[in-house]
Amino acid sequence: MLWKPSSRTSLLVLANYLDFRTGSEIGFLPAQGLTLAGGKIAPNPNGNIPTSFFSSDTNYDNYHKTEYFAGTQFQQQLSEHWTMRNNYRFLHLGLPQYIGLYGTGYLQTAPDCAINPNAPDCTNILTRSAILSNENNTQYALDQQLQGNYRWNKWSHTLLAGYNYQHQGTGIHLGYGPSDNDGTPGDPANPPNINIFDPVYGVSVPSPGYSTTDVSGTLQQHGVYAQDQVAYGHLQMLLGGREDWAPQHLDDHLADQQTDINPSRFTYRAGALYHFDKGLAPYFSYSTSFNPVFGINPSSNLPFKPDSGRQYEVGLKYEPQHFNAVFTAALYQITQQNLVTANPVDPQITDQSAEQRSRGLEVEAHASLFHSVNLVASYDHQKALYTKPFYGVVGAPILTVPENQASLWVDYTPARGFGVGAGARFNGKNPGVIFDPATPDANFYVDSTTLFDAEVHYEIRNMRFGFYGQNLLDKTYVSYCQGATSCNYGFRRRVNGNVTYRFYSLLKPWRKQ
Repeated sequence: MLWKPSSRTSLLVLANYLDFRTGSEIGFLPAQGLTLAGGKIAPNPNGNIPTSFFSSDTNYDNYHKTEYFAGTQFQQQLSEHWTMRNNYRFLHLGLPQYIGLYGTGYLQTAPDCAINPNAPDCTNILTRSAILSNENNTQYALDQQLQGNYRWNKWSHTLLAGYNYQHQGTGIHLGYGPSDNDGTPGDPANPPNINIFDPVYGVSVPSPGYSTTDVSGTLQQHGVYAQDQVAYGHLQMLLGGREDWAPQHLDDHLADQQTDINPSRFTYRAGALYHFDKGLAPYFSYSTSFNPVFGINPSSNLPFKPDSGRQYEVGLKYEPQHFNAVFTAALYQITQQNLVTANPVDPQITDQSAEQRSRGLEVEAHASLFHSVNLVASYDHQKALYTKPFYGVVGAPILTVPENQASLWVDYTPARGFGVGAGARFNGKNPGVIFDPATPDANFYVDSTTLFDAEVHYEIRNMRFGFYGQNLLDKTYVSYCQGATSCNYGFRRRVNGNVTYRFYSLLKPWRKQ
């Protein structure tokens, strides 16, 4: 809601609330049995794993998430050249309870599994592990900034300086239960196995307790920044810098120890763009990043290091003179260090050994074809690799990241009344395991897929009614694999409905527009 008591003053108030209660929507499945997973994975002699198979248990599984957000954006024009802004945000993310079961692979204890692991009796029983999680995260952030606009001769400057503060209080409680790999039926210490092709639900499963992670603490971040955007004729340049301090206090209740750290980093960015008369605009940019990470690294029993990165990008923008459109093409390289990653074999193990590098080409088009008809199209080709040893392998492609992605969306959206939209999404093949040259027969890709979506909506006054359908052809496909035992089907056909009411003013929220 927006309040403008004068032409120099404005206040925007935003709020959101979500209470989400459901069961698990995904669960790890073996690649063998998902015949859509390409490469060298053998088919399951029992047939394909049904998309309706639920790897958890309806009597045991529960997922409850709460989220509420409130924020303000205040702006005051101080003079002809200077403007002050104050932005405030409060956010609470809660996971009061997530408890469920996930698959960890086929049970290989039948008598002939050592000789023939692909036998029917060796590829039908799924071992499972229990997970219990409780997380709470409360954040508030303040951003105070001052903007100045000046012109000296042919040089135009837009100056921006400010101070940013964020406070985050977090509690993470997590526990895993071991798999029933010994095959002992009814073992009270482990969750039960399940037959994928003849599942039986409603069994008793012990809770693992918060035995893996029990950490609480605070993370603060102070930042001061300054930026100057300069224009000289057809040339635009930008230079900015920021210094961050991120003090963190951690209570590891399992290890009965407290830790305080205070990492800091200076980051910066620079860029330049030149406008030619015919609508062409080449540009270049470079930026660095710093992101504090809350929590304890179980591999070292020390706090997580902040992750960092750097990005190069060179591109070309084109705005035709005779119709409303923008075309962009860019070459980029992004390198990220100290990323928190899970072990592709055991998701309970995480560390920060990964360094990822992505190089690619991105092409995008936004166009108004004719009255109220718009088109958005994009294509991305990238090579994404682990550039440091990642669980013993260097140079392997990054899991779940396809080399090629493309999308197309066309919609008819008048100012009021009935509107429609339709489009397609393409995801190319992506690696399903960490490719190891020493074991080429174990490497495989997840197949590419194309999905079709559509939307219909109707708008009258301040009300908007809409329906959005995804995967309209109800295609069965594998969304991703993070290892030979950790795959997931993508969502089948889904149709969502929504009703939206737009408030225009704090003082007169119901006024007609």
